[in-house]
Amino acid sequence: MTAPAPDDDALRGTVADRIRASDSKIIKVTPREVAAAKVRVTADRTMGYPTPEWIVRLANAE
Repeated sequence: MTAPAPDDDALRGTVADRIRASDSKIIKVTPREVAAAKVRVTADRTMGYPTPEWIVRLANAE
């Protein structure tokens, strides 16, 4: 599960780093990271490439 957070300096490192370091199944993400994940899903679909599940879940964050 992901939870959007405001863009701020409190979110350090990449999403992948925060996933690896998380003790729970919830991490904070920025609106910019969600938007980038949506672009990646669209690009992968257009080119016929598989998208990693964690990116799909990030793209669907509310």
